[in-house]
Amino acid sequence: MSKHVYQIRYPKTVKTNTTDLEAAIREGCNPMHKVLDPDHGYLPYFGNVMSGDDPGNTHHVNYSLSHVPGRWLNALLNAEDAVGVKLDEKVIRILQDWTYKSFAHPMGLSQSMDLNTFQIIRVSNLHNLRESTLAMYALAKYRGEKKALKLAQKQIDTVNRYFDYGTGRWDEDGFSRRLKAKTNYSSSAGKSYPASETYPFPPFFGRYIGALVKLYKASGMEEALTQAIKLKDYTFQHVLNEKGDYDVKIFGDHIHSTTSMISSLAMLGEILGDGSITDRVKAFMKRGLGKIALDFGWCIERFNRKDLVGEANNTADILETCLILGHGGDASYYQQAERILRSHLLPSQLLDTSFIPECRCPNEDYHHQLSSRSKGAFGFPCPFGHEFETGSRISYNWDIVGGSVDGLCHAFRRKVTKNGSLTSVNLHFDHKDREIIITSPYTNRNVMEVKLKKKTTLRIRLSDWTDKNRIRITVDNQKSRGLISGDWLYLTGLRSNSTARVVFPKKKATVDYRFRDHRFSFTWVGDQVVAATSGEKRLCFFKSM
Repeated sequence: MSKHVYQIRYPKTVKTNTTDLEAAIREGCNPMHKVLDPDHGYLPYFGNVMSGDDPGNTHHVNYSLSHVPGRWLNALLNAEDAVGVKLDEKVIRILQDWTYKSFAHPMGLSQSMDLNTFQIIRVSNLHNLRESTLAMYALAKYRGEKKALKLAQKQIDTVNRYFDYGTGRWDEDGFSRRLKAKTNYSSSAGKSYPASETYPFPPFFGRYIGALVKLYKASGMEEALTQAIKLKDYTFQHVLNEKGDYDVKIFGDHIHSTTSMISSLAMLGEILGDGSITDRVKAFMKRGLGKIALDFGWCIERFNRKDLVGEANNTADILETCLILGHGGDASYYQQAERILRSHLLPSQLLDTSFIPECRCPNEDYHHQLSSRSKGAFGFPCPFGHEFETGSRISYNWDIVGGSVDGLCHAFRRKVTKNGSLTSVNLHFDHKDREIIITSPYTNRNVMEVKLKKKTTLRIRLSDWTDKNRIRITVDNQKSRGLISGDWLYLTGLRSNSTARVVFPKKKATVDYRFRDHRFSFTWVGDQVVAATSGEKRLCFFKSM
């Protein structure tokens, strides 16, 4: 590495955004337009490190070629649809081209790349089943790509041919003999082992279910739904029990594979209207999740880690699961989603890049303009900040920004939902559409203001800390009363052009947390953390208690 003088600093606390979903989505699209390698056909980078003597970006033999393009296409095209982000179509075409190149072999699976020659090699990592399907779904839904649907169908057919849904065996011997190619199962020397004996099920097939559900919803491809259901059946028989237990020997150490499998099952349960699936998901959320995560969404990166380094991908999956369960009728999951957003996922976004070098060195692209190209990223946060302890590794792998932005898009779409004449305010964020404008109590001195452009029945979710006797309501500056039922406040009799104001006095509380051998405390005001114990730590999301 050449010698460069870096002007960097490590502030105690960093700039954060805890209130604006749309801004977070737009910022998250920044690195997905910029962190591409011009020296190798604008191949997206995968790995990243921001600390140490040689900060910069790296490629990965399995994940640069199809994994990152799949995440980014899914996130960028959803961001365009959800909030109107203006995309650079050159970037979309680059990601599309790399996706198609990864499938340029009769095996029907995405391939890998030799990082010495940057040539595509006939080896497929089945971890990428999910990401390649996300790419195909997004291209088909938002760009009308018929080729994407054909490739998705071919991948489904390949899985059907070589995966045994009864035993969990992948027929590597048959695959390699017929197609002159390999998968990550090739180390089994031509034998067919159950997934549980070589690799756990979630990192390859469990996490793939949700992408199949999205593909089915977008295209109506029945083969995608059928495969998702078959994989769900295997999951219930061999992986996720009725109690919702988490066992690392069954699930595997890679936690994102577990959280994405759980969100996948939630998606499938929702589209099928199958309560048995939803019940199994809820059981995990109540029992198994506590072994890998805390209730505000922080989730450890790998099970066997000894520190408190998490992963925003995992958090986004938990968020999406909560949104689905909330939509299914349990409003407490909407509250959990709000806490996840305000107190972990949003604060963890990289907005303050003062500790990252901004080297102008285009001949060394891997760390060229690292600071400005990285702004908006998501990575491996601790509960309290970007850094576990002074000098720890700080990283923002580039697939993670895609998963996080996708999760934020789900939250943006579900913060306010409508069912006929009923409008539900599920999350207390600002909102504006053709029928209603909502100002959040978190930015408006505890007052939620709702301006109607069209007559509607309005209901507002109440958090469990709400003192229902202290709620104050006015409609068009006149005192009014609402109906409180369960977790909802109902406002009726509202007319077009009415303005309702609801005062929510927020409860302040200090909560002590323990995760394994680690302890820390948060001060909450409502569903937002305002302070945390942080000692001598740097790059913290919250002021010190």
